[in-house]
Amino acid sequence: MKKQLFSVLSIALIFSCSPPNQQSSTSAYADAPNIEALQKDTNIQFLGEVEHLFSFDIDPSIDEKKYAFYKSLCADNGSRADRWFEILKHSINLNDQSISDYIETEEPIYADLDGMMSYLIFDQLDNIDTYADKALTQKLDDAQKKDIAISIDTILMFDPDTYKDKAYVVENVLDPRDVFMYKVSAIIFFDKQKTELIYVPTAIAPMKTIYDDESNMVSTIDLFWIPVDVNRNYPQIDQPEYTFAHIHQNNISPNNILDTNMRKQFNTYSIDQVQRIRDRAGELYIPTYMHGEPNDSSQIANLGSSVDTIIIFDPETFEEKVQTVKNEIRAVESFRVNNVWSFNQSTKRIECFQFGYTFIIDRLDDFGNVINSGPIFFHKTR
Repeated sequence: MKKQLFSVLSIALIFSCSPPNQQSSTSAYADAPNIEALQKDTNIQFLGEVEHLFSFDIDPSIDEKKYAFYKSLCADNGSRADRWFEILKHSINLNDQSISDYIETEEPIYADLDGMMSYLIFDQLDNIDTYADKALTQKLDDAQKKDIAISIDTILMFDPDTYKDKAYVVENVLDPRDVFMYKVSAIIFFDKQKTELIYVPTAIAPMKTIYDDESNMVSTIDLFWIPVDVNRNYPQIDQPEYTFAHIHQNNISPNNILDTNMRKQFNTYSIDQVQRIRDRAGELYIPTYMHGEPNDSSQIANLGSSVDTIIIFDPETFEEKVQTVKNEIRAVESFRVNNVWSFNQSTKRIECFQFGYTFIIDRLDDFGNVINSGPIFFHKTR
């Protein structure tokens, strides 16, 4: 029996924390940079299309199995799994005619606020522009949307009265809880004039999880593609039209770059980017997320060539040991883009605002062995 537990689900959480560069106005623009226009721009040093996996709110402390599956798919996709996000706002009203049809459970769902973006999308599916392709050329009509949300199957069941198998028609209603991963199509490029790495998401696809007969997660399918509006300024999440807003650190590897030749060039351009950044004092942040004071000129001058001392545990002596670590740029392992992802209830659109990024490099010991990897700075975009 379907339960009407969520005929109205109203949650309001507004946190005071916000990333740097918060502006007083917002303007989502449809004419986001495209490949054709950027190819003609002499300020663009590097230009590539990427695809990467993304989860709005999966938390390993809440569901280890989901995170393990997500992590394995990210590894197959060539990148690290995002495991950090910060809730800025949840203020969601889900109407009883749509969301309740997707829920068949007697247990409370996501009291911890997990999975809200999926509920928003399927609650508003009739009003959201959806496409069959990431190029956003094949728009889905209402009938196609319904086929995605509700599938019809025929199953055989044993009839104890006739002792024969009997065919039954079954409606399989898509459960938003099975959509906890997304695929993002985006453009990345280096702007020589601004000395910045720019990330422009163009479309995002909800991914449905497929289970085997023993309820193990085995694969995913892309359901459809949704356009992403890119914000020029920090979104006004205190306004009622914004019902969802999260800060995310999206990890992207060079392996996510679709063009093989551009993938090979990424490391060269990334190292060149760090060299250019060394000349810009006062505009970088220490690599402990985005909070903190800007680095001074001497710190910036040593980016990529500094020597640190760390304490490690020696398993043979059971004592802590001091070890020298070289932060030396030989290769950029990946990069991390800091974004605010939000949902605008008025426009029924997903929006993204990039406020920073960092390069991830390998840290080496005295013998050149890789100890771990981590960010060398947090660069605030302008």
